[in-house]
Amino acid sequence: MSFFLSLAKGDLTARNMLKEAVIARYATRPLPFEALVLTLTRQGRAFLGLPVAITTEIAYAEPDRWQRRETRRLFGLPLGTQTETLDGQSDPLLQESLRRQQWAFRALMLTPLTREGVTLTSVAERAFQAVHDDQPENIATLYLNPDYSLAAVEIERYRLTDKRRLPYMLRPEGGFQNIDNMSLPTQIAEQWGSESSTVYTVRGAQMVDRWQANA
Repeated sequence: MSFFLSLAKGDLTARNMLKEAVIARYATRPLPFEALVLTLTRQGRAFLGLPVAITTEIAYAEPDRWQRRETRRLFGLPLGTQTETLDGQSDPLLQESLRRQQWAFRALMLTPLTREGVTLTSVAERAFQAVHDDQPENIATLYLNPDYSLAAVEIERYRLTDKRRLPYMLRPEGGFQNIDNMSLPTQIAEQWGSESSTVYTVRGAQMVDRWQANA
């Protein structure tokens, strides 16, 4: 389709898979998603098994800005907030892990992979890898459904809690929804290795021209 424009390089099969995935998601209205803030929610458990409402804000901006902020509330009362950012991160393994997580979320949006500097490589009939020239160690594998809609994004990440490198996967679930003219997953499942996934509901999204990590 003539409306599709990609500056990514790589083999023709992989570039065609990305093209079909973008069309399957966005039809004739692909958006760049250079900088995005996502608001995700889920239910958790506190002490004594009491239900906790968890709100997670994911924010990224190309090329390397990243923030993940999680707030927990019990019966509406705040229990605390945890924030992860790339800025000022001194542990090289954790910094690498956060960079790869940022790349996975950009890949989940698909259109950041159409930008200059991205190389695509087909690895299976419905799978290809994406890597940016500036960060060649961050490789995302994208798996597509038979209709070319995105099934999952997978990277390898270092997990601080048990000091291991594990596969890390993001999966769009529950179909897609329109938020401010953005086609976004209704839910996002996050999974480490073969462990049970954690499912978040996408409650809000905002494209921004500039995002400051410390804002």
